[in-house]
Amino acid sequence: MSNWVLLPGVTTLARMVAAVLQEENDRLHATLCEAPYDLRTEMVRLLEVPEKKRVPELEGLRLGR
Repeated sequence: MSNWVLLPGVTTLARMVAAVLQEENDRLHATLCEAPYDLRTEMVRLLEVPEKKRVPELEGLRLGR
């Protein structure tokens, strides 16, 4: 076994993942802020849970219902 690989520790790996997630979250937020008002309104509507329902409409779309 001459090909050893040194892997990062758990704390280092967790920090790296957190940094990447934050960068992606910032990028997504900036993209959504640039979206037209009508699109943003529709996206918010998809997240709202209608009366007498238990899940938002987005969940139904995700599950193909």
